Amino acid sequence: MNIWIVTTGNSDVILKHDKNWGKLHTKADDKLERPHSPKAIPISSKDREEGYTVSSRVLGIVYGDQAEDLYLSDLKFPLLDTYDSYIKEHNIELDRIIVILTDQSKIFVTEEQRLGDQSPYWQDTCTLRPLFEWYFKHKEFGCIPDFLCLSPDKSNLGIDHWEATLTLIEKQFQTELFRPGDNTEKTVYVSHQAGTPAISSAVQFAALGNFKDVNFLVSNKCFNQDCKLESTAELIESSKYRRGLQIQQAKQLIESSLPGAALKLLEDISGVEETSKSLRSMVNFFNIRKEEKALKDGNEFDIEPAIHRIIDALELVTLFFDNKNYIQGITLLASAHETFLKAAIIDELYKKSTFTILINTSNIKQIKTEVELKTTEVVIWSKAGLGFVSSKEKNSLDYRLKELIGIEISQKEFQKKLNEIKGNILNELLFPINDEEICKSGFNPNKIGSNTYMFKWLEALKKNKFSSWKLLKFIGKYAREYEADRRNQLMHNLVGTNEAEVIRYLLGNPEDEFDLKPYVEKGVLTTYEEEVKQPFLAQIKSLELPFKESNLSQELHKIANELR
Repeated sequence: MNIWIVTTGNSDVILKHDKNWGKLHTKADDKLERPHSPKAIPISSKDREEGYTVSSRVLGIVYGDQAEDLYLSDLKFPLLDTYDSYIKEHNIELDRIIVILTDQSKIFVTEEQRLGDQSPYWQDTCTLRPLFEWYFKHKEFGCIPDFLCLSPDKSNLGIDHWEATLTLIEKQFQTELFRPGDNTEKTVYVSHQAGTPAISSAVQFAALGNFKDVNFLVSNKCFNQDCKLESTAELIESSKYRRGLQIQQAKQLIESSLPGAALKLLEDISGVEETSKSLRSMVNFFNIRKEEKALKDGNEFDIEPAIHRIIDALELVTLFFDNKNYIQGITLLASAHETFLKAAIIDELYKKSTFTILINTSNIKQIKTEVELKTTEVVIWSKAGLGFVSSKEKNSLDYRLKELIGIEISQKEFQKKLNEIKGNILNELLFPINDEEICKSGFNPNKIGSNTYMFKWLEALKKNKFSSWKLLKFIGKYAREYEADRRNQLMHNLVGTNEAEVIRYLLGNPEDEFDLKPYVEKGVLTTYEEEVKQPFLAQIKSLELPFKESNLSQELHKIANELR
């Protein structure tokens, strides 16, 4: 079963001449509305044999009830004639013809809206139906055409509106195009060049979305051997169209910060290997993941790659918040802050390669031994977080200290003594052991990787160089209420969030009486940029951490532009 779907436009029916136009127009004057253009305009100022154009709505009213011989002598169907020649030449048998008409009378209601030759109202093709019926009968296509009329009824959403037209086309395809017993295995020919660009695109999408075997019958203008411009028809397989549509859709996905979805869409398309490679790297970027080769280097906890990941994460949060993906943004933002604390502390600690402490290496308390320790062998940043070298590690701090102490004591006593020594070590490393916030629950040297301990430590290490922002202070606050932390609620209870709650979180969860209104008016993205991202990046630079500019939007735009 073969179906031919044809769109129609203002120039699909023209006058061969204007000999009869004046009297016919006058005769139909009582049927015509005001204001309208009665003019028949020559297509070419040099060659009147090219014909004349008239607003399609007016043309249909004037010629709608004329005799067939007048149709034959006065009217020309240039685009349909081109298609007809191809169909006859290639012996294409058609079981159904669907002619798409337009009628915007429901949205262009007033005289003011219909004023002027360029009003879309006069470009409607609904009145041309009798002319098209005659044409298909005269050309002996073998079947009577069905007519599908696009008649939008929402104000300001005419057939030039892309989204509204697509919705209208898809709805009418489902309700009016399909007949009982129809299936998607049929061959569908689509001629979509007439009408508005919105109709053309909508018909393409709807046809490709509803049928498996789609071919596009299109007209091309070219010069013949006599150097005269003529139209010829060409059949384009759906695969070529699908490729073009998929390319455009992939571009939109890339620009919308969805590289993974774009990569999936391009899986079966040839000629996009370089773009796919760039997209795979971008997918890794979106997952804060390096290439496999780089992963083998084992440098995830080195300062430079860590800071670069943080800067990348801040760029991603911008995109997430811009697209209102608040859950992803908050979660990633919390991770960026905690990673920053670890990286900044390690960066400062490792500037001091060695240090010395006094350790009691005898049962006599007064006898102490000065011991030199390497900073890198005492405090490390690993998968477990920031902390003392694990006791499970070979030559770990615990084993070395026990060896240095050199006395027979119980494990409990040793652990107590070990904690005292660790406290002394931290004191040498400028950890604020006596800070009021830290002392609230009793100092524990094994908790130095907690947010509170790290925040206080960084403040002590950097002093005049470090200036915190509201969210980092909140993340590093010891006694914050668990239920007030949107990140914890999202991670542990899968509790959703709204814009006001996100803004409150970005501002460090201020007290209830705090006036959020000015920030709500700015919106989540602006609040994030001003209150978090800018001070965050400023501190990375101020602390002289390895800074690398990241402009994700530009990179995505570049990839999209390279896609052909």
